Formats: sequence, structure tokens, C-alpha cells
Amino acid sequence: MPLSSHATRLRRMLGVLGWVTAVCVGAGRARAVAVLACTLAGILGQAAAFGVVLLFINVQRAGEPLVFAGVTIPSRLDLAAALAWVGLVLVAAFVAAACAYLGESLSLTLGRSALDAVQRRGLAGLGRMHRIASSPARQTHVEDAARRALGGDAISFLRVSMLIPRLIVATVSFLVFFAGLFMLDTRLTLVVIGVLALALAPLAVVNVRLVKAARAYEDTARGQSSVLRRTLDLAAAQSLPGSPTPPWIDAYLDHPLRHRAFNALRQILLARRRVGLVQNLLFGAVIATALVLYIASGRGERDGWGPLLAYLIAFRIAAGHLTTTLTLLTGFNRFHAKLARLAEFLRAADAPVVETAADPAAATDRSPRLRVVDTPLPGSAADHRLEPGTVTYLLTPRRLTAYALPMLCRRMTRGRRAGARLLSSLAFTGDLWRPPAMPLSHLMTGEANPGPERRERLRETLAAWGLAELVSSLPGGLDTVMGEEELRGLPPDAAAALALIPGFLADASVLFVSWSGLNGMSAPARNDAIERLRRDAAVVLAGSRPHAPVPAVASAVVVAADDGVSGIGPPAWFAALDARQLEERGFTAARTAVAVPDDDDEDDEEWMD
Repeated sequence: MPLSSHATRLRRMLGVLGWVTAVCVGAGRARAVAVLACTLAGILGQAAAFGVVLLFINVQRAGEPLVFAGVTIPSRLDLAAALAWVGLVLVAAFVAAACAYLGESLSLTLGRSALDAVQRRGLAGLGRMHRIASSPARQTHVEDAARRALGGDAISFLRVSMLIPRLIVATVSFLVFFAGLFMLDTRLTLVVIGVLALALAPLAVVNVRLVKAARAYEDTARGQSSVLRRTLDLAAAQSLPGSPTPPWIDAYLDHPLRHRAFNALRQILLARRRVGLVQNLLFGAVIATALVLYIASGRGERDGWGPLLAYLIAFRIAAGHLTTTLTLLTGFNRFHAKLARLAEFLRAADAPVVETAADPAAATDRSPRLRVVDTPLPGSAADHRLEPGTVTYLLTPRRLTAYALPMLCRRMTRGRRAGARLLSSLAFTGDLWRPPAMPLSHLMTGEANPGPERRERLRETLAAWGLAELVSSLPGGLDTVMGEEELRGLPPDAAAALALIPGFLADASVLFVSWSGLNGMSAPARNDAIERLRRDAAVVLAGSRPHAPVPAVASAVVVAADDGVSGIGPPAWFAALDARQLEERGFTAARTAVAVPDDDDEDDEEWMD
């Protein structure tokens, strides 16, 4: 192998060591040393195994024995000696690979705290930037902080310093092996290539799993980008002045979406274990087949066993590097491209990411971005009146940050027509992206298999809310599996009532309210629903404009029915209240974020995706 390839390999090793060191700094020096020791042992072990193979090949080609480190490598080997040498090399390679895997696993496990620290600093920096006046350098700062927050720098460095050089080295090693084998025996080379093609076919199964893991990370990474952007926009007003870490950062770092993203990335990085197992089996079959053919041809007795076995070991190492690298690249390329688009996403608006304005009229500028209108409730009746809505959608904190908020903002900013279609077509779903199909009892209680007592209380609740007849009319009663289509098929008032069941509302933080659904209930149920909303819900999204149902995201609880039940009045009545009157009724005057749509669907499609 040429020296340039060894130099590239060395640079790759140093790049991996540098990345592991950077990740593990936050995990403590002792742990970082353990990770580096395991990784270094693995790299040196693999290099030693490959070096022995190169010596083996050179000795056999030269036809003269070689004394190396006090050990004589004979030019001709009998079968037993050759197998002993091969076994020694394979054991050394296996131990080296185990050390490398251990080091990589430790680096991912122990580096989690460091990754948290990096993201926490990045998000805190973004939170502070939202409280800084606009400046020409702001976009660059936001972009850098967002890349740090999502780990884009680490992933980019890992990909460039490890995967691409590895692919080059593996390809060169592969070509060198086949060129050398072709010079020894043309027919044997063709046989080995054919067997290799058959042996590599089952790796497609492993690749499919890796692609699924990569797509899972792609989805969650794209969701992270949207969640980060929207969370920053919507939570900017909640950041306390001078607070180094806004409170919503902890919630974001502990969010299940982020954990799923990290786990998907971990699956991709550690998938080489599964790939390595398959490779060992398949390449063992290739080596065994070539060995049988070599014995049958009589070449072993005539030319010795060294050349064949040495080249087969070299082939195993080179092909292992090549297939592992290609497999990893299959996953890395997809989600890395998505993370790289985060910078473009943050630069998409040709103005600062968040603009504040004392006048709500600033929100009428039809630009494809979310603006924070810095004005106390109720503000202008033209911008803050609550029109009767058509959608009932319950959002728990998990659904808000993981699914609904990014999707809703995405749909809203693709144009008035698309937003209107979405809002008018949805009645109630448990998940805006992939609504899960589950029994109605699971939807209502949050338990997969509620016990008899829980089911009985659920029936009593349904009866109290006037839904017993609706549920009894379903084919399976409480066990009816409800998915997106089934929920959309419910009458709007029934969907509104379902969304207000106490079991649903237990952990609600955001709620789409259908005023017509409230009015369709009995007076006691309606009053109970409104009181429950006032007590439990933290945020209510509602249609804000009759010609384009764009939601106003209010950080105060606002519930308005068409009639003025329980002290909650119609939109015009609510708009006439001042902050003091709102506080007297249990509400908190706060700021309002208004999402303004853009009419050009194509431009927004390119901007968001």
C-alpha cells in the first residue's frame, strides 16, 4: 500500500481521536483517557494486523524468509503453519476491533453529558440573542449557535475526518488486493469476485435497517430544526431579562424528540457492530470457498499456502473497511444534509429571525416568517379578536414541541389556502404527522390496557359528558381503534367534546377550541369544560381572522364561547377587556405571537424543506 494511503489513514485516526477527545471533555478526564486508550488500542491493533499481512505478502512474493522482531517468516508454509499464522492475525484483528468498538461505545455514552453542555450553551446563546437588538452580525451568530446547539459541527467533523478518508483508504486497499490476487491467479480472482458479490447481497438487509435509522434521525433532526426555531420565536418573551439559561431550554433538552434523535444517531454510529458480525460470517465463507478451490487445484502443494492466505486476510480487511464505510455513508449523507440546511433555514428570512414591534400592525407584513408582536393583551381588536373556530385539537407538551407546532407553522406559512384547508379539515387527531391508531380507551386514559375500574369510571365520565350514546354506536365501543380517518369522521361537536374530557386534559398545555362544540354541550358540561380550561390549560390557540384562520398563539388562557357563559364572553366582549380585568378573571396578560402566512406556496416549500 502506498505511503500516501498510510498517511491518510493516520490522519483519519488522528481525526477520530480529536473528535473523541472533544466529545469526552465534559465527561471527566479519567473517562476521556479510558475512551482514548480503548480507541488507540483498537487503531494500533488493526494497523499491526494489516502490517503483518503486508509483510506476509512481501515475503511470499520475494520467495526468501524474513526475520522481523525476532520472528522468522518463512517463504513457504505448510498448511498447518499457514493456518496458525492466519489464526493469530485474525485473533489480533478481532481483539483490536473489540477495543475500537468499546472505545466508540464509551465515547458515545460518556460524551452525552458533553453534548448536553454544548447544546445548553448554544441554546442559551440563542436565547440571549433574541433579546439583543438587530445587528448585521446577528444572522451569523444565530447560525453558529444553532449549529453548535444541534451538534452540526461535531457531525460534520466526524463525517469529513473519518468517513471520507476511510472510504478512500478502503477503496485503495480493495484495488491493491484484487490487483495482487489477479497477478497470482486470474481464474481464482474471478471466482472470489463472484463469491463476494453473492456474499455481499445479504448486507442489503442490514443496509435497509441503517437507512431506516438514518431516516428516523432525518425526521427528528428536521423536527429539531423546526422545534428549535419555533420554540425560540415563541419563548423569546418568556426569557427573563439577564437570565443566562431561559427555563424552556431545560424542557427542550429533556424532550423525547431530542432523545429519539440522539438514539437514532447512536444506532447509525454503532451499526457497524451488526454489520461486522454479518461481514465476518460472509467473508469467512468467501475465504473458505477460495481455500477449497485453491486446494482442489493443487496450487497449495506447488506454490505454498502463504500467498493465498495473506491475500485473503488483506481482502477481509479491505472489504470490511469498504462495506462498513459505504453502509455508514448511506445513513450519514441523508441526515447530515438536513442538519446542514439548518443554516439556510435560519438565513431564509432576509431580516433578523425575530422582530419585535410595539404596534401589532407590524404583523401585517406578509413575509414568510413568524414574528413576535411585543404588545400586551388584549391589544388591538382587529388583531386579537377570537373568531369562532372550526378545529378542536388537544396538544400535550410532547405533541406541541414534537409534532404540532412545527407542522402547523409549516402549513400556515405555505399559504392562506393551505392553512385554511388544514384547519377546516382536522377535527381531532392525536398526532399531526403520523396519527397513531389506538383503541378509544387508550386515547382517553393514556393507558394501553385500562383495568375494569378505570373503564367503569371512563364510562361514567362519558355519560356525564353526553358521549355515552356516541361511544356505544361505535363498532367496538371503548375498544374501537381510532386513527386519523376515524377521528376526522366524527361529528365536529363530538370531537370537541372528546377533546375536553378530563382524561385528555390532564396534561394539556395547548388546546384548539371549537366554540360551536362548546355551545353544543349541556350547560353543566360547558361550564365544567370552561372552568377546567381556565384552571388547567396554559395556552390556547384559536382562529384569529375570518378570511384566513391563522392561529394567534397567546401565552394567556383565553376561552370565548358564542354566548357569555361563566363570565367568558364572545370575541368582541373579550377584546374590550383590559389587562386588569383579565387578571381578575384568572388570566395573565402576556405577549402574543402572530403567525402571518405567505401566498406563494412554492417559495415557502423551498424555504421550509
